[in-house]
Amino acid sequence: MERPWDIGIRVTWRCNLRCIMCDIWKTRPPAEELTTAEICSILDEARDWGVQYFVLSGGEPLLRRDIYDIIEHAARRDVKPCMTTNGVLITREVARRLAGSGLHSMDISLDGASEATADAIRGVPGAYGRTLQAMEHMFKEKDVDLWIATVIMNQNLEELLPLARLAAEARLPIKYQPVVVWDLEPYTQNRNAASSPMWVPPERLGLLDKALDGLIDFKRQYRTINNPIEMLQQMKSYFRGTFDSPCIAGGSMALDSDGSLLPCWYWGAVESVRGGRLREAWDSPALAADFDRMKSCSNKCMLNCHFPADPIDRGLRDWLRGKPDGEGELPRDGSHGAE
Repeated sequence: MERPWDIGIRVTWRCNLRCIMCDIWKTRPPAEELTTAEICSILDEARDWGVQYFVLSGGEPLLRRDIYDIIEHAARRDVKPCMTTNGVLITREVARRLAGSGLHSMDISLDGASEATADAIRGVPGAYGRTLQAMEHMFKEKDVDLWIATVIMNQNLEELLPLARLAAEARLPIKYQPVVVWDLEPYTQNRNAASSPMWVPPERLGLLDKALDGLIDFKRQYRTINNPIEMLQQMKSYFRGTFDSPCIAGGSMALDSDGSLLPCWYWGAVESVRGGRLREAWDSPALAADFDRMKSCSNKCMLNCHFPADPIDRGLRDWLRGKPDGEGELPRDGSHGAE
């Protein structure tokens, strides 16, 4: 198979929040997390293989004490280190250390435009305020590309458009991901989605459509929403159970915290990459067989890998990051210049 264009690794199952859409915090983590040396060895293999991006996620990746060493090693090996975080642990000093270590980009999760909604979804009082502070701290580190990432679910439909406005006022791009209902058992993503309180029920589909139409209009005006318009439109069918895009797995490599290679974050492990087996595991017959099975997966998810993201062009990003004092109006489509 062709090499993956990026490697995502769940560096830990530990987490400091109790999010309603994630059961990782309820679960005992794998017995043995990859060591610093093992992750750095994987990075070395990835660079020699030509992989360009390395995405650190969790749990909460900032709970690893060696996270700065990992980021620094990736940057030194010219594999762009990226991170997905809830942001709660990011102080001004943490932001400086992350940028100084060579972090390339960061997604900060924010699921509500109000404290009540965001804290209820994240399961810890005060998470909303600390996430906003994290955005402010990271915003000052101009070498780190920063995004807001939002999970769409029944609990935050009324705040999807306000979140786009909040992101624009913070001068940051935002991307949306429809919730995937999963109980951590392999192959069970969205199997019982309709019975989940996070799924949009029939009586609220009109509200969903209105919110998505609002996001589409906002994107057409300002383009600070990263999702393609087609994806925003398809989210209507997703929550109606009629989304039917075939899985395109195989472009990215997913690794669990113990070095297990996963064909998808929602499927079971097929190989281990420990001991210098990165390419060998990727080319294994077991992984190839699972990729073939995934093409006809009936548990339709809608991860962002289904739709290539619209780039936030450098002209807009520089305009956004260049005016932290909030001067001037947000530029409308085409008025900011393109790369």
